Amino acid sequence: MPKIWAGIDAGKREHHCVVIDEAGKKLLSERVENDESVLLELIASVVDLADGEPVTWATDF
Repeated sequence: MPKIWAGIDAGKREHHCVVIDEAGKKLLSERVENDESVLLELIASVVDLADGEPVTWATDF
């Protein structure tokens, strides 16, 4: 799978993550609560999408 980018809009109660590939195709768009275990699951999902390729992350606080 080609390189992917993950962007997270972080909030106090919840966060929104969007993941796109090189072509700009949206691979994931998910809103999650501000909870460590939920965030770890989200990160694992993004890493799985990358299929061993690097992920470039951006965060908006």
